Amino acid sequence: MMKRYLLLLGGLIALAALLHALVGSTGASGAGIKQWILPVASLYLDTFNNPATALVLSFAMGLSGLAIIVFFWVKRFNPINAELRWVLRKLNMAKVKPGSAQAMAVADEVLGASDLLARHWRAFRREIAMDADGAHVRFAEPSERFSLANIRIAARSASALRAFAGDFVGIGLVFTFLGLVAGLYFAGRSMLSADLGAAREALIQLLHASTFKFLTSIMGIGMSLILTWANRIFVSHTEQEIDELNLWIEDKFPGAPHTYALQGHQSAAAPVDLPGVPAVLSVAGE
Repeated sequence: MMKRYLLLLGGLIALAALLHALVGSTGASGAGIKQWILPVASLYLDTFNNPATALVLSFAMGLSGLAIIVFFWVKRFNPINAELRWVLRKLNMAKVKPGSAQAMAVADEVLGASDLLARHWRAFRREIAMDADGAHVRFAEPSERFSLANIRIAARSASALRAFAGDFVGIGLVFTFLGLVAGLYFAGRSMLSADLGAAREALIQLLHASTFKFLTSIMGIGMSLILTWANRIFVSHTEQEIDELNLWIEDKFPGAPHTYALQGHQSAAAPVDLPGVPAVLSVAGE
């Protein structure tokens, strides 16, 4: 990583030296570079000398941040939460006894029909076995399969929203330093000018550039905080639904006694002979 930064720094220094040499030259190449740079520099300074531009840009940053929040809620988190609520409603409507075959049938029907949870249920179902009394017991915690980190679309959405929050800080810093460069130019021009009117105009331009950099920086940091808070709220709602699902699974499929839970899936192949524990176990559904 450090090597990349050093190479990037060396490349920027080489580019700056090349541009300085070309601009300072008196030949045709120097005139061509100046002819290309001067309009760009003029547009750059005019942009940072206009307070209205700072207001419009800050408003655009705020609007884009709100649009990102609305998009992630409408297209990402809300559909996830809606499906989780549908699953919980179906599961809670079925009045089944813990450990019963009906509980397994309901879980297979409801969780197996969910595009969001079917794969995780199939994986967790392998952790459920039937003891000698016919009760379905589990050898693992449901949170190992049903969590925000394991539900891929939810985890990716949360990660993307966090990344956007960081991007707004970066955008605000970029405009801050661009405004700082323009402000230093205006400050230098005011100090070097012998005309009082020109110096006053340059100071006004310096204040405009300062307004630009501070407004964009404040908006970038502010939108980053809002995106972070929105992400926490969205994630907390999703985690709450997932926790309720895990509680239902824990209630309907009691944990296996610790003594033979350590034996894990050996119970599917051979009886487990431990004191006080039923010796016959079979994989659920087999």
